[in-house]
Amino acid sequence: MKVLIVSDTHNNISLLKKVLANNKFDMLFHLGDYYDDPHKADFARYGKSLHRVPGIYHPGYLDHSLDGIETLDISGFRISLVHSIDDINFTKVANQLIFYGHTHIQRLHKFDSNILINPGHLKARIDREQPASYIIMTFKDLEVLIEMYEVETGLVKTYKIIKHKDNKLELFI
Repeated sequence: MKVLIVSDTHNNISLLKKVLANNKFDMLFHLGDYYDDPHKADFARYGKSLHRVPGIYHPGYLDHSLDGIETLDISGFRISLVHSIDDINFTKVANQLIFYGHTHIQRLHKFDSNILINPGHLKARIDREQPASYIIMTFKDLEVLIEMYEVETGLVKTYKIIKHKDNKLELFI
C-alpha cells in the first residue's frame, strides 16, 4: 500500500493537484492548513481514501467539532496524524509513526520510541526558505519505506522503518 502525505497546502490547489497527478497512491494523508483542499483538488480522481486533520486555526479545531488527532493502524503500524506536534501527549504514545505539519519543514527524526515525520508544505514553490515537499510511504509486511520528495527536484531522501515483534520501531537512514 502506498500513502501520499502532504501538509500546509494553504489553498494552493494547483500545486496540490500537480503532486496528486504525478504520484500513484492508495491513500492520502492531509495534515492541515487547509482542511478542504483535498476535496477542492478532487483527490478522489487519484487516490482511494483520505485521512485528514484540521490546522490549528480551523474553526472545527478551535471549537472541537473536528478531532485534532486521527489515529489509525496500517499493516501493523500505529499511526497518528496531527497538524501541530504540540497536540501529542507523549506520555500516552509509544512505538508510533507520528505525522505532523505546521512548521513547513520536511523532517524525520526519532523521539523516545516514536518516529516523527513532517512532509513539509505545498503552500508555494518556496515558503519560509523551504522548498515545496511531500512524502510517499510504502508498506510491505512489517517494513515501511519513507521517500521524501521536493516538488521541483524529486526524491531527496529515503528511510526504512522496521517494526519488531516487541513493537519497537527501528529506523534506517
